[in-house]
Formats: sequence, structure tokens, C-alpha cells
Amino acid sequence: MEKETLKRLVQEDYHINLLSISELCSKYGFKSKSYVRNYLLEGNIRTLSEANKIAHKKFPERFKHTDETKAKLREKRLRWMKEHPEETAWRQTNMSYPEKCLYVLLNDSGLTDKFLIVREYSVYPYFIDFAFVDEKVAVEIDGSQHLLPNRAENDRKKDELLLNFGWRIIRFTANEIMYNGENAIKLIESMLSDSNKTYERVGILRYSGKNYVKKERDENGRTKAQTELSIKNRKVKNRPSKEELWDMVKSEPFTQIAKRFNVCDNTVRKWCKFYGLPYRKKDIETECSPSV
Repeated sequence: MEKETLKRLVQEDYHINLLSISELCSKYGFKSKSYVRNYLLEGNIRTLSEANKIAHKKFPERFKHTDETKAKLREKRLRWMKEHPEETAWRQTNMSYPEKCLYVLLNDSGLTDKFLIVREYSVYPYFIDFAFVDEKVAVEIDGSQHLLPNRAENDRKKDELLLNFGWRIIRFTANEIMYNGENAIKLIESMLSDSNKTYERVGILRYSGKNYVKKERDENGRTKAQTELSIKNRKVKNRPSKEELWDMVKSEPFTQIAKRFNVCDNTVRKWCKFYGLPYRKKDIETECSPSV
């Protein structure tokens, strides 16, 4: 097989049939991956991220975990977080708005000076939103998502476990923390001072009333509106079509085409890459030669 013919076949398999470099080595009997890279256009080799996306689409079964494996991974992750609390930075930084409100209220009321309060305190396999560790008082904040059946059942199991371990629990709705903070602090102080109080719910949970609809997205993860906005905001709104661009690059240099559209010649090359057209002079001449 001639070198040019082999080069064309390798490029087609790589860019059109989406074969990996390893698959190309097996198909054409190359001894090294460097042979394949030599046949591919410079700068047109897929990144690791792009290769992973293609592999997930072609072989989805290779990337699926069984329920048993997922359970094992979750258990190991929770156990690691329990044993390395200082390394789980998200506990201290990724707070929801109601949690930030309660954090400020606890500081302003002076409770942080009187008690050891730990956010996201681990009681395996659960975490307490705000734990008064020495007093064994758990303060939980519930948003509307806690009305979902799975979440409500998880909360029930969590409460049962904490009560069995001797914790006292007070659950606030997010609205109570955000709009009735002073009363929330009084109720927390009341539970801290009265050891007979073991469980209390404050506020009524309600659905937000918002209907969230999952939007369809393209292969790049964009919604239709995002794609339209991206096209609208392009600096060059009159980019030529594939056929128009091909007619131009066959007869004109890139610099001349670039001046026509008020862009740089590198942008014209990017257009060619986007359309799958050759973007180097020798490749263009090869495509235009009568033998091809």
C-alpha cells in the first residue's frame, strides 16, 4: 500500500470512524504509536479528555459500576472522610446559604465561644450539619429537598441512629434560619440548657413550587438557547459555509481570506479544522490534485 493512501486511510479511521491510536496500531500492524502520530495531522490529535468522551460513548459498558461496587466505593469514601476530617475541605467551604446564615448567628450570639461546634461532624455513615460535640446536640437544617421520599427516609434513619448514640436533635427548616434567626438561637440555647429535650422540629417544610424541567443538551453539553447565544455573540457572524470555504482555500492564500473577513489567518485554519477540511498548503494541493 502506498504511503499517501495509507496516510489517508489512517486519518479517515481516526477522525471519521473515531478509532483510537491503539486500535489503529492493531488494524494496520504498526509496531509503535509514533508511526500513527506521524500519519496524523499536526495539532489534530485528540486530547485525553476528548479521547475519554469518545471511549465512554463507544464502550459505555466498560465505565459502569454495579450497585455492589457503588456501595463499596461509597462506604470507603465515607470511612476515609471520617478518618481524615482535616482533609475534607468542602466541609468548611461549601456551605449553603441557610448554613452560612446559621454560622453567622452562632458567632454573633457568642455560642461559638462557649461550646465546641463542628460543622459536618461525622457520625458514620452520616454527617451532622452543626454539632455541639461536648453537649451531643445536633442541629440540622432542612430545605424543600428533604420532602422527597428517599431523602425523608434517609433523615429518619439518621435521626434514629443519632438518638441511639445519645445525641439530641433539633431540626430547623431553611426559612426558619433565614427569616427567624433570633428565635432559632433561643431554641438552640433552650435545648442546650434542658437535657430532657431530645428531639424537636421547628418550622414547616413546603415545596418551593418550582417545576424543574431537564433540558435537552447537545454533544457539547449546551442547551439550544446556549448554542444560539454562542452563535449570536460570535465576533465573526458571517463565517462562510464548508463549501464556500473550500472553494476559497483551493484558490486563495489564507491571509487573503482572513482580510476579507477581518480575522487572522489562524482563524481561517480553525474554520478548516472545524469543517474537517485540510488546513495546510501541501494537504490542500494533495486534495486538489487530479490523482485524488
